[in-house]
Amino acid sequence: GNSEHCFQDQQGHILRLRKAFPAFAQALDQQLASLAGLLEESRKADGRRGRVPGVRITYFLPDQKKSGGAYLKQCGAVTDLDWLRGEIVMEDGTRIPAEDVVELELSRT
Repeated sequence: GNSEHCFQDQQGHILRLRKAFPAFAQALDQQLASLAGLLEESRKADGRRGRVPGVRITYFLPDQKKSGGAYLKQCGAVTDLDWLRGEIVMEDGTRIPAEDVVELELSRT
């Protein structure tokens, strides 16, 4: 069915992440998998859209004009994981490329 296809996409994406960041990969994989699971649970409970509050994400934003960039912290609720684009979607509309994420914290409430 559909969920199976989605799961394969998810696995493929996590594989790409793992290649990009072998050092963070395992911890990030677990966090991403937990986030995906929480999102799925809240979707089932709510019946339509998922929402995982209290997520803290640290990510690297490359500078468009010169090499380098800045590390940004984003706090808030995650409402979607766009596996097709490989992006984490925040409630305020911010889209964070998963491959730029260096740290992902889920609040344990």
